[in-house]
Amino acid sequence: MLFAALAFSFAAAPALARTTHFYESAIRAVPSVGPGGEPVPAPGGLEEINSMTANSGDLYVFERIEGEGAAQSKVDQWGPSPSKPGQYEFVSQLPLTPELDSGPTGVAFGPLGTETEMYLGQSSFNGTTGVSVFAAGSCASLACATFQKFWTGEKAPPGFAVSAVAVDHSTSAGDWATGDVFTSGTGPIEIFEPQAGGEEEHVGQVTAPSPELGLGAMAVSGFNGDLIAGAGDGSAVYVFRPEEEGVKRGKYALVRQLTLPGGAPLTAGAVAVDDSTAGTFAGEIYVATGGGVAEFSPEGVFLGRIT
Repeated sequence: MLFAALAFSFAAAPALARTTHFYESAIRAVPSVGPGGEPVPAPGGLEEINSMTANSGDLYVFERIEGEGAAQSKVDQWGPSPSKPGQYEFVSQLPLTPELDSGPTGVAFGPLGTETEMYLGQSSFNGTTGVSVFAAGSCASLACATFQKFWTGEKAPPGFAVSAVAVDHSTSAGDWATGDVFTSGTGPIEIFEPQAGGEEEHVGQVTAPSPELGLGAMAVSGFNGDLIAGAGDGSAVYVFRPEEEGVKRGKYALVRQLTLPGGAPLTAGAVAVDDSTAGTFAGEIYVATGGGVAEFSPEGVFLGRIT
């Protein structure tokens, strides 16, 4: 898999989305030597990218390391090149530790007080699914990240599993979930409130309108705190919103189901949200389907399709 940087411009054709996405560059391999001359523990080509996210302008790639024997996972950090517009350069790699087991499922960053935490979803850690929590450190590099805790969903309802991880970055007034961590697996989405030292506190869950299907692909809007989630079988996409502060803390209400023009149901392979809080594309929702990527406004209005 390759990461392609995207540029935006207005599109004139009404059948397309409001933006045209131009190919700029690709990341193909991790170098053997870092930018400061330091050796990189696990260099080589990108083979099995399991999850990606962006934080403070940098790209983070979480993937399983191929090979024989007990497999580990690695996280690589890439930043915009200062001398080559549109391209990304290697910054650092998270030091390989026993905590990075063989089932990477998601990577996300979130604030905790004045610090930043990194959350790595894993399908197995000594036989247990959960979330590895790292303090990201203050050097803007994974080289100074430190392992804190492994969340097992101890206080979550039975059936806790992790196939995706997301964090609420919204600063919207009334969004009590700002900074909370969301995990999806085979059933409901579980909500955790991070604690000092990487400790976990389970505060609630979000259930699909058809509970037997569960919820799978998900993203949290930094624009307004909405939770966008696909049904476990990909047959629908829902928008949930945190209810008011107080006795309903931890509760989400179903706001709408996203549909295509004419009311046709929307199938979801993956979902994403533009986290911008202002501007033309702030809060827009993107849903990967079999025919491309469907684009919606924060209010759920279909805007077009990226093909």
